[in-house]
Amino acid sequence: MKKAPVKRTLPTRQVVQQKISGFSSKTLRFVDRKPLTSFFAVLGTILVLIFVGNFLNKPKVVAPEEVKTVKTVSTYNIGSAPKITVAAQTKKSGVIQVVSLTGGVVDKLNVQEGAHVEAGDTLVSMSSNYKGENTLTVQKQIAATQYQGALATYPKQKEALEQQKELAEKTEENSEEMRKITQNSLEETRNLISRNEDALKLVEQQINDFNQLAPNPTFLDKQQYLLPLRSQAAQLTGSVNQARQALRTNEYNSDDDNPPTEIAKLTKEIAKKQFDVQLKQLEISLAVSGLQARLAQVNESLMFPSAPFAGTVQRVLVKEKQQIGQGTALLIISQDVQDDPITAVAFVSADVAKRVSRIEPSTLHIGERVSYTSIPSFVSTEAVQGSLYAVYYPIPEKYSKDVVSEGFISVDMPIGMADTTMIATYVPLDAVYQTRESAYVFVVNGKTAKSRTVQLGQVYGDSVEVISGLKNGDRVILNRNIIAGDTIEAQ
Repeated sequence: MKKAPVKRTLPTRQVVQQKISGFSSKTLRFVDRKPLTSFFAVLGTILVLIFVGNFLNKPKVVAPEEVKTVKTVSTYNIGSAPKITVAAQTKKSGVIQVVSLTGGVVDKLNVQEGAHVEAGDTLVSMSSNYKGENTLTVQKQIAATQYQGALATYPKQKEALEQQKELAEKTEENSEEMRKITQNSLEETRNLISRNEDALKLVEQQINDFNQLAPNPTFLDKQQYLLPLRSQAAQLTGSVNQARQALRTNEYNSDDDNPPTEIAKLTKEIAKKQFDVQLKQLEISLAVSGLQARLAQVNESLMFPSAPFAGTVQRVLVKEKQQIGQGTALLIISQDVQDDPITAVAFVSADVAKRVSRIEPSTLHIGERVSYTSIPSFVSTEAVQGSLYAVYYPIPEKYSKDVVSEGFISVDMPIGMADTTMIATYVPLDAVYQTRESAYVFVVNGKTAKSRTVQLGQVYGDSVEVISGLKNGDRVILNRNIIAGDTIEAQ
């Protein structure tokens, strides 16, 4: 009879836990007896597992592929108008301090911060003392009174001088008329002398006849006849002599070549010149009086500082009744921009001044954010600062707040014109590498960088002249992180 098959059943959970518990008890007893052996056994097991895992999971070896890095570079094209970068000084004269030109006391402030003023408006009224009195005003009044007096008396003084001149002219005319009268009477005097001489001869003849007829006249004859004749002859002789003397005097005085005539003419000329001198002195005195009045007015204006231009008061620096001295700052005024265009002035050498382009615009950089292009408004034809020439650029009104007076901005200035062979080649200094023996730059050669030896000239700003080594069409690399053979991509 066959035996029935034995039915096997899976161990229950309690049986498994009993076996595990029995194994764990044996393991713990072994670890307690031999701790070092147990530690090294576990460590060795772990190392074996790690080794086996690395061996089984080892990746396939793949040959590395060479990766080329492409560098993006900035370039400078040779053949376009070369540019140099120079510093330009900004001229913004519209913000000034109004200072006191004389000492005194601030009597009144006529403006406050934010007030708009026109040119010539009185900003501050000053006085000589704390009562508001002004010595310069009094001096102006004195000078003005003196000038008014000079103006009032000038016509009468001039009229008196003109009358003196007229008197001299009349005197000379009178002398001329007297000479004419004398010349007209000369012939009459000669006739009178001739008649007197004839009468004298007749009397003398009668005396001679009497002496011949009566060689021994009696006393009575002499008394009756001879004495009257001799008395008559003496009178005629005296009359002839007087007439001749008068004739000689008249002839002398009436001759235009003799001193009396010349004295009369000189007297007239001297009188006329004296009149001219006195009149000139009178005019000078009047002018000086007017200038003194004007000077007093100017001196008085020093006590009333005025606005030099139309603008806005930015700050008042003094207070009323404050005592100030000459040179004390009173206010700060900013000029209206439309009245004070802002300019940038670049000082360059004569060579650059001759070559700066008036066709291609320059680029002006105001700080790091603002850039704009502009054509030079003027290039000086003479050196204005040592041996340097000036290139002027206008700065638009909208950039007025971005610049300060006497500040500096950078200008990229084109030299010459594009596509001309008569211009020099300039490259930025940062693109040039120098050794003791030579200088070189990197140029674009297809997709790689190539070294090119160059000969340098003069330096202008942050650019340098290249005399040889480059030609039209070359693209000079500006980046400094490039070596020969690098793969590049030019922007």
